[in-house]
Amino acid sequence: MGSQGLPRWPGPGTFPVFLSAPAPLLNLAPPLHIRMSKKSVEITLNGISPKEVVMNAATTREERTVQVPVATAAAKMVEVFGFKVPTSLYYVHRGHAWAVLEDSGQVRVGMDDFSQKILGPAEAVEFPVVGREYYQDHVCLALIRQGHKAKVLAPVDGVVQEINTLVQEQPQLVHDDPYGAGWLFRLKPTNLQRNLDTLYTGEIVASWIDQESHRLLGLLETSAGVTLPSGGSIVDDVYGHFPALGWRQLVQEFFLRDLTKTWKKRARV
Repeated sequence: MGSQGLPRWPGPGTFPVFLSAPAPLLNLAPPLHIRMSKKSVEITLNGISPKEVVMNAATTREERTVQVPVATAAAKMVEVFGFKVPTSLYYVHRGHAWAVLEDSGQVRVGMDDFSQKILGPAEAVEFPVVGREYYQDHVCLALIRQGHKAKVLAPVDGVVQEINTLVQEQPQLVHDDPYGAGWLFRLKPTNLQRNLDTLYTGEIVASWIDQESHRLLGLLETSAGVTLPSGGSIVDDVYGHFPALGWRQLVQEFFLRDLTKTWKKRARV
């Protein structure tokens, strides 16, 4: 060890490094290799171009941490009762908002296909305020249709950096392309790992949407007298076809079950 508890400079060379971060978070397979010189670090990952990171000889150990970019490949999708469900890259909140980690370190947020097929196309969106911090399980935005408002809970804590102005002009994009052009906003996360631990990801999302679909089918049968044929898909725009379900009941049942009504300080990790 060198002075002040820092490791001694190992000299130029190439060193294998094995990642300790969860595989779903990085979507990368170890090892990566780092070629070190006194002025820079050259990173080589499987199939990913090298990236230069300037290293100052006076930096602390924390400042020497290498930030590995999150993969941006297309997510895997499956279909459950006619709903498109992501089984990779996306982290989904029980209020049906999703979060995706981006290369920049920011998190992109949108709504899942299940939510959009229930509510139908929005006529307007009440976006979060850029520069303001929002907290997981607290209301961060609202979708509006025919004078009805569906409040949406934030999937993660963070400070809003940007809203999707295209959706601001064309709100129906949230319904038409929920995992693509219909994303809603980006934020800088402030409690990411703790938040991600509470969200659904991978194949678990499909199992959960299956459960949600059965809950919806139960409401359709009791409120509208509708049953789904075996092997059938749930119709798009459930509320539009079966208004007897009630907008408020749908929002309470599927969007606000985890609502935190009072502000509370959250421990950060």
